[in-house]
Amino acid sequence: MKEGYWLNARTGVYHQVREHAYSIVDREFAVSMGLSAVRWRRIHRLDPQRDRVSILLEAMRGGLIRVRGHGISITCEFTISERRAQPAITTFLHLINACGPATQIVMQRLTYPHPEQVRPND
Repeated sequence: MKEGYWLNARTGVYHQVREHAYSIVDREFAVSMGLSAVRWRRIHRLDPQRDRVSILLEAMRGGLIRVRGHGISITCEFTISERRAQPAITTFLHLINACGPATQIVMQRLTYPHPEQVRPND
């Protein structure tokens, strides 16, 4: 898998994206992902090129999970608890049939100041 997705951890809604920051700035897309109007307004004020990381973090604080395939590995980034993220990620990956027996899944909870890497079986 090499595609990128936004995944709503609460609802299970997901959409494939080319670039995460540019897609979530779009109001219609953000609404379809279940992002609140308040959070979207915060994101909309930012520039997707200059403020990319801030946009991604703000979307993740709204309960979204950023998923990106890298061929033999898949990275899932989030700010919510691992307990909330892991079932959503597992269900999503099964739905899109993204994993083979050698696929490495990296789940990364983005915390300040350092991200935590979480193994799927933790």
